[in-house]
Amino acid sequence: MSRRTTADALPDELMRRFELQKQTVLRTVQEQALRGLHHVNVAIRETQPHQPVDRHVYEASFSVEKTADGALLGTDCPYAPIIEYGTRPFWPPFEPLFDWAFRKFRVWGDGTAKNPDERFADAWKIAKGTQAAIARRGLQPRHVQKRALIPAKRDLARALSNLNGKPGFAKPS
Repeated sequence: MSRRTTADALPDELMRRFELQKQTVLRTVQEQALRGLHHVNVAIRETQPHQPVDRHVYEASFSVEKTADGALLGTDCPYAPIIEYGTRPFWPPFEPLFDWAFRKFRVWGDGTAKNPDERFADAWKIAKGTQAAIARRGLQPRHVQKRALIPAKRDLARALSNLNGKPGFAKPS
């Protein structure tokens, strides 16, 4: 179906079509940013040898903010840079490591819970060993966001290329 446009109305018609295309592209980018949350969660679950998950604070901190010209996918987790890029060796504070070890290693061996004194002593040993290992080696980078960006960029490119040939968009040459 063709539409007749006079030369006087051409700039207005082009601007109207451009605005429609712009809104469609913007909506597509924002939808793909929301899908990016899925890619982040997959990257977290696939992190080896240990997932950066204890109480799911890091995983839950990712969000999408729609903006006037696209969308931002990010995190406000204070230790996200440490997970992403790692650290040089440093002597970490003991108390958070002890709390983590006590939470993580409540049950041992055959699945029977130890008495509180044994669990306390075991958590203390694990926390001290972890503290010494971080002081020797630092923390290895996990590159969660970098790995999530690969499929997210691929999906965005695919979604934008699918717009070609739709009404108001040029067909690929």
